[in-house]
Formats: sequence, structure tokens, C-alpha cells
Amino acid sequence: MPVERSSMMNPGLVREIAISDLPGSDIHGMISDRYKFNPEESAGLRKWISDTALIESEGGTVNPETSARGMFQFLTRGDNNSFQTGLNRLSTAYEILGNDIPDWVASAKKHGDPDSLTEDQQRDLFLGNIFSSIKSPEETERLLKGASRGNLESSVELYMKYHHGSGGKKKERDSARKRATSIYGGNYNRGGLVRDSYGRTLF
Repeated sequence: MPVERSSMMNPGLVREIAISDLPGSDIHGMISDRYKFNPEESAGLRKWISDTALIESEGGTVNPETSARGMFQFLTRGDNNSFQTGLNRLSTAYEILGNDIPDWVASAKKHGDPDSLTEDQQRDLFLGNIFSSIKSPEETERLLKGASRGNLESSVELYMKYHHGSGGKKKERDSARKRATSIYGGNYNRGGLVRDSYGRTLF
């Protein structure tokens, strides 16, 4: 099983965390079962989700310049309310994957606040939104399997096309792609590889 290595704050000490110890979610488990992911692929998908949270928010921080909130920075106001869209797509994902829609989804549609969700719920929202956004079953399997296997091209394509989106200025899209390529590729700029469940660098 692959591990992440990082120097801790105390000089000379090294901590190893198995990627399989990163948190999963309901949708993650359903997708892993649907595509018959082996343990390494399932762990790799968890890592991709964790890395995406790091790309988006470094821990669910509030962006004062936009309505983006939560680990994955869903917009919460206006015509581009991606939080409500994501919840609708998550409901579709549960239906496609053959499971009942949890009660918290309806509650989230009412309160409209990603930061009020648990970390697992935010991960379900993120992955369910992506799963239901891809129209081709073949592309869904190709990109999710690629990301789960650590394929950089698939990881970046999945993020840019189905989460970040194609809106905004070209400079902003290029910056997002560069950051995603750096983080998915393991070239962390903040010095640490041990992260908490929000994706924040700890050491």
C-alpha cells in the first residue's frame, strides 16, 4: 500500500500515513463497488478527493470575495448556485447507484450552507456531483479509474471539467490547472504531505 511521507515539526522525525487511512464516504464506497476497484484503487480515489479539497480550500476556508463555501468551495448564491445544483446531482447519484437519498440532503437544500455539513457529507456532495455530471458511462469509468490509479492527466481532467468548470477568466483557469497539476502530481508548495481530513497540510 502506498504511503505519504512527511517530516514532522520536530527535526529528524518522519511520519508515515497509509493512504488507505484517508477518510472515505458513502458515495466513495458505492463507486468503488460499482467499478470493482481493488483496495489500492479505492485508496487512490480517497487520496484524489483529499487532494481536491486541498486545491479548493486548504481546509474549507471562507472566500470573502465570493459565495464559495466548504471544503470544495461550492457557490451558494445567485444563478450559479453550484451548491444546490450539486445537491440535486447527488440525489441523482444515489438513485443511479441504487441507494436511498439520505435525509440530510433535503435539509441541506433548505439551509444552503456547505459549512453546516459534516466532512463526510461534503465528500459525498463533491463526488456525487461529479459522478452525475459526466454523461458518458465510459468516460465516467475512464476518469474515475484514472484518478484512482494516480494518473495525472485523468486527475486534472476530472477536476477541471467536472468541478472547477470552464467559466471565469483564462488566467484564473490556467492558474487552477497549474495548482491542480502541482498537487495531484505531488509537488506540494506548503512543505508537508501529512494532511487532516479537510486536506489541510499539518506538517
